[in-house]
Amino acid sequence: MPGPRKVVPGQAQRIRASTFNTMIDAAQDWKNRAFGSGGAIPIEQAARHGVIIVRNDSGGDLDVFSIVGVNTLLTAPANGEDHRSYIFSAVTPSAGYEQKFAILQEPIVSGNCGKAMIVGVTPALISRPVGDSSQTAGMLAGQTHLQTGLSGSQILWEDLSVSPTATPHLALVSIPTGGTSTPQTVIVAVVATTDIALTGTISIDGFTAPNGSLVLAPSQTTHGGAAARGVYKVNTSGAWSKWNPFQPLNVIVSAGATLNQTQWFLQAANAYQPVAGVYG
Repeated sequence: MPGPRKVVPGQAQRIRASTFNTMIDAAQDWKNRAFGSGGAIPIEQAARHGVIIVRNDSGGDLDVFSIVGVNTLLTAPANGEDHRSYIFSAVTPSAGYEQKFAILQEPIVSGNCGKAMIVGVTPALISRPVGDSSQTAGMLAGQTHLQTGLSGSQILWEDLSVSPTATPHLALVSIPTGGTSTPQTVIVAVVATTDIALTGTISIDGFTAPNGSLVLAPSQTTHGGAAARGVYKVNTSGAWSKWNPFQPLNVIVSAGATLNQTQWFLQAANAYQPVAGVYG
């Protein structure tokens, strides 16, 4: 069966609306494929759109708007190859990726490639600890959504109808926002000035921190010793997870009967001290 024939200049043509629309759809499909998950993006196009191609090396499937750490470069251009595609390895966020993360623009199955944004405005999932009113959000080690009170992105809009706000919910953010030349600030629910168990539901300073909120534990002795001192994410049904952010770290307490609105500073590894004149 003969294939379609091209027309010559000046030849009259009558094209049905359905045929014309099919051509438009085909052109749009080609455009989508050229900038889609099936292939990599030339570096100059990635820079223009703020999007890179990443391979999901987290060990599990990832949903759209998940946060990933941008790890090693998997494909690099050879000398003189200006249009060679770049693909990066994307991993589960951990300490060290606070200023090197991306937000997925589509779901990516483990081991597959897809689009992720590193610069621009994008929807994202964020959580907001109790009492936090900051307008920035950043990466928290082990989490695949952003947490308010950290540097990394500016919050342009947030769905505050979700309750509690510590539950991951939709927001619109602009990334990135600045660097780490000044002390990074994190807002915690409460601070425990005595040794605590670091598990389950605990009342601290007259306040019970909800699941997913942050707690500063600077006074650990029996439960883990000095090495266990730090900021923790509350798990009301099990062991809390320690967060190891960049140093220095400025900590502001948002709740509690006596220590709310106090400020603490990380002077050295695992050594948190209250700002002079605030407490103690």
